Amino acid sequence: MLLGTATAGAAQTVITLNFLPEYLLFNATTANAPSLLRIDIEGDGNLVNLDAAGLNALCAINMPGRVPFNYMLQLADGLVANKVVTITITNVVGNPAIPLWGRSKHKSGTTYLQMMQFACVANTGREFTKFSYLALPAAVTVNDLILVDYRDGLTQRIDAVEMQADNMLYQNTVVATVQGINNTESRIAKVTFQPVLAQNAYVMRMQPVGAISGVA
Repeated sequence: MLLGTATAGAAQTVITLNFLPEYLLFNATTANAPSLLRIDIEGDGNLVNLDAAGLNALCAINMPGRVPFNYMLQLADGLVANKVVTITITNVVGNPAIPLWGRSKHKSGTTYLQMMQFACVANTGREFTKFSYLALPAAVTVNDLILVDYRDGLTQRIDAVEMQADNMLYQNTVVATVQGINNTESRIAKVTFQPVLAQNAYVMRMQPVGAISGVA
C-alpha cells in the first residue's frame, strides 16, 4: 500500500503510521539516492538511520537482480501493528517526488531488522558483533584492515575483493559496489575494521519487537 510521498528536490518529508510494514519499497527514478532515511518507533527506538551510501549498501541484500534505482528494505519478519512509526526521508536536488510503499507477507512480526550507520575513525579499530550483515562500501583493497573472527576459532584478514566475491554465494554475480560481510548463519563472532581514512560502516541486525539497542 502507498504510505506517503517524499517531496521532490532537496526537501524533508515526515510520514506517520500506526503500524510498521514488513517491507519498505521506493524507486528514486534517478541514480541519486535520498540523502537520509530514518525510521523511529515510539517506545521501541530507532530502527533505520541511513545516508545515501547506506541505502545503496543495504537495499538489495541477497537479491540477484535489482531493478535500477529501486530500493527494498526489509524492516521486520512480519507486519508489526499498533506502533506509532515515524518515517523521515530527505530527497535530493534533481529527484522527482518519490512514492513510498509498504508491503507485508506475514502477520504479527516479532523481530525487527535494524539498519544503522556507524562512524569509523581513521587508523582506529572498531569492532562489530551480533550483526546479520555488515557493509563497508568505502573500504579499499589492502589498505584497510578487516579481521573476521569466526565462532569456531578461525581468524581471517579479508579485503574488498574478497567481500565482493563472497556475495556471489548470495547474489549470483560479482558486483564491485557490493562490499559486505553476510552473517545470516551467525558463524561470525566479531569483525574488526580499521580504515586508513575515516568512513562509515553500515549494519543490519535483528532486534526483538519492543526493544531496540543502538550499540554496535
